[in-house]
Amino acid sequence: MSIETIFSKLLDMDRVITDGFEEKYGQGTTGQTVNIKAVLKPVSIEEIQEIVKIANQENLKLYPISAGRNWGYSDHYPVEHDNIILDLSLMNKIIEYNPELDYIELEPGVTQGQLAQFLKDNGDTHFMSPTGSSPHASIVGNYLERGFGIAPITEHAFAVNRIEAVLPNGEIYKPAMSHLGCDAVDKVYKHGIGAGTDALFFQSSCGIVTKMTIELVKKHESFVAVIATTDAQGLPDMLDALRDIRKRWDTKGLSIKIFNEFYVMGGIDVAYPPDVLSKPEALSEKAVKAMREKNNVYPYSVLVTCTGPKALTRAIGRNTKKALRPYSQKTAYVDNVLFECAKKVEWAFSKKFKSEFTGLKKVYNLLHGITSNVNLPLAYWREGKQAILSGDLNPSQDACGVIWYAPVTTFNVEDFKALESMFKRICLDHGINPALNITNSSGMSLLLLGGLFFNSENQKEQAQKCYMALLEEGLKLGACPYRLPNFAMKNLFKETFFSKTLKKAIDPNNVISPGHYT
Repeated sequence: MSIETIFSKLLDMDRVITDGFEEKYGQGTTGQTVNIKAVLKPVSIEEIQEIVKIANQENLKLYPISAGRNWGYSDHYPVEHDNIILDLSLMNKIIEYNPELDYIELEPGVTQGQLAQFLKDNGDTHFMSPTGSSPHASIVGNYLERGFGIAPITEHAFAVNRIEAVLPNGEIYKPAMSHLGCDAVDKVYKHGIGAGTDALFFQSSCGIVTKMTIELVKKHESFVAVIATTDAQGLPDMLDALRDIRKRWDTKGLSIKIFNEFYVMGGIDVAYPPDVLSKPEALSEKAVKAMREKNNVYPYSVLVTCTGPKALTRAIGRNTKKALRPYSQKTAYVDNVLFECAKKVEWAFSKKFKSEFTGLKKVYNLLHGITSNVNLPLAYWREGKQAILSGDLNPSQDACGVIWYAPVTTFNVEDFKALESMFKRICLDHGINPALNITNSSGMSLLLLGGLFFNSENQKEQAQKCYMALLEEGLKLGACPYRLPNFAMKNLFKETFFSKTLKKAIDPNNVISPGHYT
């Protein structure tokens, strides 16, 4: 029986797509190729329930996506062949906004840009934590994959208070407190009662999330940013100083980031040398040095930001600048007042300073919940394409090559040095430029985001081999990724993992997202 026939009584035929979907759903950034059986676009929880029941009866596999913009990890691709994509983008209602209790409840199709505009139009007292990706990227999808954004809620999973989902048997999941009639409390008290079952829906295939309640942040009184630069010799001392800052000022509004030269050059859209664009190799040391000097880029750039009460942010900013200065080639301090003054005289800046201020404005916008395509030039850099920071950029449809390697290590200098050294060595061995972004959002962990940006025409295979080598060697160093591209999931998840036991128990027909983190 055809897919159209199976779902004809449930869905309008324009929401059952069995051909012509290759342009939107058949291209990705990681070099992965997966056969897709069809695309279904439900508009309600009831339709999802019926789709799941039919899938069980007909032995069909469903792969839910919210916006399909999980670039560098999976895009919109299932893990396995012959799944039906369940596109939830039409379920884009903002269900409830409670400005008094600082939360919002939404459906999976709500995008970053949609939520930011809604908050602006409804009092402009709260803001969301954007990722720096597209305004058209989904909130729910990013939060379920444990994505991260800007302080004070850098790690998005921490902002989730409550989840509702359709289970693999078609039943509705609600947390225990909601079953007991305590919905209002359930939306503000994320721990609930009994086992923490909401957590089972993060990076899993236990169900299809249909509602999410997330904590919002009130607009802050003040912000400061401290920018510092260093080289390989100064980085260990800089890391020690940054760890001390985190220990002394462990507040939610404090965020610490380090970017290496490749990440910065890709992010500010420095032109990739045209004579080597088509070559399946990394840039030479000589070429990197020339690009760095021409564009005033340092080997490492450090960004420490803090939001909150004025007295607190200024104290942290001044202490941070003083602590980093001995190990920095260049240090700058910016707060609200200085930033507003600079905007008024931006017209008079030199070309060099104007470029630096443009980067600071991007940071300012993220800290204030303003969504944009700020990080997307990275995806286009290795392709030699000039990315315009407006409109609906889509790296998968634009044939960009991106794989993210995202290991977590300790905030220990020796652990970091070993992991960074391994990352550089393996990337260069595979002809990939080792672009790196390091984040500390809380506690004593460092999250490394290694960007494998590759030429999609002739580097797909070597980029995937590079990732698998990084995964293997990183685990030997005790560094496990916090997030995976789909093509690597089967290599990491073993039969002995509890996630597989749980999956077999609640989804015996393996209907929902086969292979996804299991």
